[in-house]
Amino acid sequence: MDQIGNPLHRLRYEDLVAGPQDPLKALLNFLALEWDDSMLEYRQQGGNDISDTPSYQQVSQPLHSRSIGKWRHYSKQLESSLSIVRPWVKRFGYQETHGA
Repeated sequence: MDQIGNPLHRLRYEDLVAGPQDPLKALLNFLALEWDDSMLEYRQQGGNDISDTPSYQQVSQPLHSRSIGKWRHYSKQLESSLSIVRPWVKRFGYQETHGA
């Protein structure tokens, strides 16, 4: 999948959560970088350092599936955009949900 001559790598959050090693190895291969088992231990990498960034709470948590499908809470508001979004839903391998 290329756009404007730039190579793109597709990494779905759902795949990362289901099992991070394979999607991460594919990403590293795409980036021509080497795999290191410590990449799966990202939460231990920072030691006791605390960050004041707004995302610190999120990135310090283990991978989880709680966010998967949250868009369905807004499905009614998204109805008017379905014709625009539908091709991307299909392209990225998601299933369109009716009556969500």
